[in-house]
Amino acid sequence: MNESIKQLLIEMEFRAIPVIGKRPDHIPENWLIFNAPRPLLGHEYWQGDFQHGIFYVGLDYDDDYVFKMWLERNKGLDAWLVFYWTEDEIKQWILNYYKEKYNQDIIGYIEDNLNGLMIQQAFYNHMGGGISFGEYIKKGGLIK
Repeated sequence: MNESIKQLLIEMEFRAIPVIGKRPDHIPENWLIFNAPRPLLGHEYWQGDFQHGIFYVGLDYDDDYVFKMWLERNKGLDAWLVFYWTEDEIKQWILNYYKEKYNQDIIGYIEDNLNGLMIQQAFYNHMGGGISFGEYIKKGGLIK
């Protein structure tokens, strides 16, 4: 995602939701993915696991003809940006987060005990879902 697209999404005050899992294979890497409680406009549609809703859409930001129009309409439909994280990416993000906030004594404990549900809970407690896209970037959210 280039800087002008990032800035546009921040200005439009889109919300972001991090999702633990694999990005859908049928959506190109350079497309944005949105999720909402109602059907959205875009190049590729599907229904999936509930995050902010069950409706998903892939949107090609290189398609100047419809991109901004669909972006504005999807904002009105309460669409949130979706970013997919692997468990290893989350684990690294959590360790970096705690290294910045706490002393070294707790880091060893966290490294030894960070697994399964603790990874997910720590991640969602600190990253959250439905935060503004700008806040997501400030917190070190992955954009890929």
